[in-house]
Amino acid sequence: MAVQNPSDGVEPDRMIDENTPLLSSPPHCAPSSSDLVPLRDVAAWQAAINLAATTGRSLGGPVGGWLADTIGWRWSFLGQAPIFFAAAVLCVTWLPRDTKAASNEDDDSNSLGNIDFVGALLLALLVLTILMPIEIGGAQIHWTHPLIFILFGIAALLAWFFVVVEKRWAKQPIFPLALLSHRDLVLANIIAFGQVAAQLGLMFAVPLYFQVTERASNTVAGAHLFPAVVGNAVGGIVGGVWIKKTGRYKKLMIFATITSFFSYLLIFFRWHGHTNIWESLYIIPAGFGSGLVQSAVFISVQASLSPSHKVAATYWIFLTIQVGMIMGLACVSAVVTETMKWRLSTLLGNLGIDAVARHEIIEKASSNVDYIDTVEIAISKAIVESYAEIRPEGEQYNIGIIIIGKVV
Repeated sequence: MAVQNPSDGVEPDRMIDENTPLLSSPPHCAPSSSDLVPLRDVAAWQAAINLAATTGRSLGGPVGGWLADTIGWRWSFLGQAPIFFAAAVLCVTWLPRDTKAASNEDDDSNSLGNIDFVGALLLALLVLTILMPIEIGGAQIHWTHPLIFILFGIAALLAWFFVVVEKRWAKQPIFPLALLSHRDLVLANIIAFGQVAAQLGLMFAVPLYFQVTERASNTVAGAHLFPAVVGNAVGGIVGGVWIKKTGRYKKLMIFATITSFFSYLLIFFRWHGHTNIWESLYIIPAGFGSGLVQSAVFISVQASLSPSHKVAATYWIFLTIQVGMIMGLACVSAVVTETMKWRLSTLLGNLGIDAVARHEIIEKASSNVDYIDTVEIAISKAIVESYAEIRPEGEQYNIGIIIIGKVV
């Protein structure tokens, strides 16, 4: 998230999330840990993995912000290449190979003909056509534009084709449809989706909020994410230890949603443009709840399914988390941007500024936060006020999806 730098001309509602690879790292380690250790110990190992990833995220905020302030945010991506390469080398070198392959398997069972290429392609296109309208709606085209409805229609058609392929054609479906009838798995995915969408929405809005209201640098704005990632690490550790000792996870998920709800509620009522250091810590419970969910959801899936379905179910969780991250960022950015434009238009109208000038100011203010420093004081205050007053709107979104998770 430290990559956010609207001063480079990037729209705040479409800024790139540098932390997305790190946020997705713990789930990708899940199959390995579940194969290497007993199920009851998986949560503790996942907590350790989450702690390592959280350490990286903690450094990512201030370090990435410092890079954005010094050499530019684009160059910060270059530094990730050797890190990921080193991680790949370590995996190849140290990760145990699968020694359980049966020697009497037919050669035909391993043939390329059994791989569900069509299902994989349809699933990728389905996710793309669902996310694209959310990405371009309100930013590049209006929400009522025919293209939005066309894309959703294509998504529905692709979903139908995917179901047909998985049910009647694929020899080894990439997604067994029988999993949809498994209540525990469906609910676990809903909870994971809601939690991660709310968390990523928060992590998008927090740096932008402090950049605008306090004119914080990228380094300082990124550092404001540190309490959330610390809470995430603590939550992952606590969740892992709790599950290892008790073997229970349902109450843990309920507690996680309540904790996150409390965090978003505090932000909703207290963040209105003048946030002190202690109030900035309100994001800790949100990170803590997210860490608890990461441990509990994965264990709930592993404990409730037969071994034959665990791989497909685990990667369904992965897909849900990835889509939840993108949806959380896209939805919150859309809410923040559209509400800011509407509120700023009202404030500028009260200052007696004509419609043409208002449109120009709104477009520049929504694409570059440093534009605040280039206008007269009255307009600058209006821009800051419009951003400060949209915090409740963004938190209404987060609170809403957390309530859904709590009900589930």
